[in-house]
Amino acid sequence: MEPPIFGKITPRFSWMKMNKKSGGVDSRQIFKEGDCAIGRQIGPIELQNIVRYAGASGDFNPIHFDQDFARSLGFPNVFVMGMLPGAILGEFARDWLSPLRINYIKFRFTDKIWPHELLILGGEVKKVESGSIPFVEAHLWMKAPDGSIKITANCTAIELTVNERNYPSDN
Repeated sequence: MEPPIFGKITPRFSWMKMNKKSGGVDSRQIFKEGDCAIGRQIGPIELQNIVRYAGASGDFNPIHFDQDFARSLGFPNVFVMGMLPGAILGEFARDWLSPLRINYIKFRFTDKIWPHELLILGGEVKKVESGSIPFVEAHLWMKAPDGSIKITANCTAIELTVNERNYPSDN
């Protein structure tokens, strides 16, 4: 049985607990340039997933759920709207780069995703900065099992420091 399409990746640890106790997270101790995410397979994305996402996002373009309409436009079948796999890749980035928080992500959609496709998610840390605002830059991808790239993304994740005014004390 395949993992659920919207399943969770277990974060490394709770950033809030760790920040409160130690005063901060050092991204250099967690990530290094060249670190790669463990590849994750998702899918297959089915028509039911597409229709549910259309309802949630308000994207009711019939090319994504009406096979006759898609074929009338010359496509062999309906295809997944770009923001569904974008959301999945964003969730992957969030979970992989935890305890950091994504503050920027830019997608490049390179190929259509068809119903019943299995997809592989991955990523690589490109830069770790420890200046006044520590951050990590990462390159992400979603590809088919044959290696063809479907989506790439670049993201930046920053460290959050806990401000005691925002988090009540444990007293």
